[in-house]
Amino acid sequence: MGFTFAFTEAAVANQREKDDALNGVAGGCAAGFLAGLRARSLPIAIASCAVLGAAVGTFDYVGKTIAGASTETQEEKQRKFFKHGQPSPLHESSE
Repeated sequence: MGFTFAFTEAAVANQREKDDALNGVAGGCAAGFLAGLRARSLPIAIASCAVLGAAVGTFDYVGKTIAGASTETQEEKQRKFFKHGQPSPLHESSE
């Protein structure tokens, strides 16, 4: 399923020459449809196409993060994440 998703998303992006949420919708739909075919059920394939397509499309549309789009830059996120505690004794100059 992963290959199907990645291939379909990349193929649609290359064909359309755009990088937007519709590529993820197509990839998610293809992966969901394949999962339904493996279950040997056309109704499950169609429902899985709709559900995975909508989920991946929404994820791509809101900025490819679970929390949504952020106004922080990568550098600001790194400063918050990494600790800035006391300097170690090895860095102090000896007198």
